[in-house]
Amino acid sequence: MCDDHDEAADTSHGGGLRRRDVLAAGLLVPLGVILPAHAGASRAVARSAGVVRTALHVHSSFSEGAGVAKKLTGSAVFASMHSQVDTLVQLGADLCFFTDHDHIIALESGGMSPQSFRAVEDLRSPAWTYSTDRTGSPLSGGIAFGSTGLEATVTAGATRAAHLALADSSATNRDLRATVADLQVAVTLTPRSSTGWAEVWVRLSYHPSTGGRPAGEYAVQYRLTPGATARSVKQSGLVTTVVQPVHYGQEQRVVLDPVADLVAALPDLGVLAKDNGLLPLVLGVGAPANSSASAGFTRVELLRSSDPEGRLALQRSIADALRTRYPSMGIAQGLELSYGSHVNWFPPDPTALTVTPPVGGPGPDAYGAALVRAVAAAGGVSSYNHPFGTASGPTLTGAAYTTRLSAVAAALLANRAHRADLLEVGYEQRGGMTVAGHLALWDILLSAGVKVMANGVSDNHAGTADSWAKTNRYFTDVISATTDPTTVVPLLAAGRMFVSLRPGYDGMLDLASGGAVMGSRRTVKGTTVDVVLTADALPSSGSLRVVQVPVHGDRTRTTPTPPLWERTVPAAQVTGGTLGVTVANTPSYLRTEVRDASGTIVAFSNPLHLTPPA
Repeated sequence: MCDDHDEAADTSHGGGLRRRDVLAAGLLVPLGVILPAHAGASRAVARSAGVVRTALHVHSSFSEGAGVAKKLTGSAVFASMHSQVDTLVQLGADLCFFTDHDHIIALESGGMSPQSFRAVEDLRSPAWTYSTDRTGSPLSGGIAFGSTGLEATVTAGATRAAHLALADSSATNRDLRATVADLQVAVTLTPRSSTGWAEVWVRLSYHPSTGGRPAGEYAVQYRLTPGATARSVKQSGLVTTVVQPVHYGQEQRVVLDPVADLVAALPDLGVLAKDNGLLPLVLGVGAPANSSASAGFTRVELLRSSDPEGRLALQRSIADALRTRYPSMGIAQGLELSYGSHVNWFPPDPTALTVTPPVGGPGPDAYGAALVRAVAAAGGVSSYNHPFGTASGPTLTGAAYTTRLSAVAAALLANRAHRADLLEVGYEQRGGMTVAGHLALWDILLSAGVKVMANGVSDNHAGTADSWAKTNRYFTDVISATTDPTTVVPLLAAGRMFVSLRPGYDGMLDLASGGAVMGSRRTVKGTTVDVVLTADALPSSGSLRVVQVPVHGDRTRTTPTPPLWERTVPAAQVTGGTLGVTVANTPSYLRTEVRDASGTIVAFSNPLHLTPPA
């Protein structure tokens, strides 16, 4: 038993004594004794209190899609809200926060000096990027840009054929990666032959199987046809084909409304027809078998409303429709603030969200701090996103790892992570760093007295089960009896959560000492402190690592501080899902990690801070 006596238990973090002071005081006695959980120790929150498995960083049709579409049937996939919720239900999640980019919703480029998306393309002097594709087996023809614009020709053989130019949704062309919810496409063209048709494809987001249709990406294909006597809409699989009469040999402007045509073809979708992004836009010409066709395109206009706040309201209406279809899934609306540092905004009330960026200060640090202050003023919780950047690899090792860790740590120590509530720590690989590198960065910040809790995320943009299996699979598990954001969001700020891999860990992690629990601080007299760890449902042949790290308060140290004490306990020794430990009472924090039989980190806790009275 230890000789601790409570002075206070609160939600702030400790700081103060350096490790050398602890050594001088003789506090590093052979402690860290592992004890059975006993009646005199405070037990962590029971599992029956509930664990809400939460996806905190999820993108949909209101953000940019994933990747560049090089072919009409390429590998780039653009998530819908529908596909994300469907996949998350399959993965056993309980709550999803959609965090689409504010600048994409506002139709602006990112950065501190944003510009409106280029919504008009003059094909006589194109600014977008293009690739080529063809369908069928054309005998001759192709596409070319010149003084008259985009010229497309095709001569078909025994089967129908087309030559197409794809306006790629690349990083420099994000006007083509935003929502189609309020989009109309105006095309100025001249049909140059009386046979065949001009083609405009609007490729849309990925949706799960619904209404008897397979899972996949929806598309609306327009055939602007000279000689057609009436407009018609036909559905085949995931493609809606619209035949629209146009005049042969005349330049004309045709306005297309893909959402209205999708609703007409698939009335079962309802408001989910608006749950689509544009990826990519396709221009070209097609001809029936054994015939030729040609057309010229001079101008494309993307016509959207100037009401980004209305798009946020529309996203809420889509969320309402999805709650009806998926009653077991909590669906919440957040936002990724992206004009400076990327900061996620988790509101208890989604109507507080706005895509109008706050007024920042000189430089990105001041602007990032302004974002966090704006979130706090609106009653929300903020997360500092992907601290090592968004690159997918390669994984850094050796000197490259050390240099990168130190540089990012120095930056976040200097700006105190913009004083955000949370830091994205749970990444399998991001910016060249594995979860171990993210944990090391977090430990550096915590040791320096930077108050920030850890969350685990995916940052998924694709929405397919395959994409979730291949990318970051960490979730944030909130200790809560409800998925209601008015309850969950304050728990995020309080650190009442742990991070887990899916699949990998299905248990609960918590720490408790006296009246303090994970995410809080215990201030107590005495030289030692008893702590009870909850770690149930550990992987077979796995282990639980417990680490106590000193809090020195020095924001110039950019390398991890060696632990005061640590133990790795085989899963079989954690009987009943709890474990008692006795540690030195010194400015420090305890956290836990769960590893499976292969050594993979499948879960880790938030800290419990210890601070002796002054």
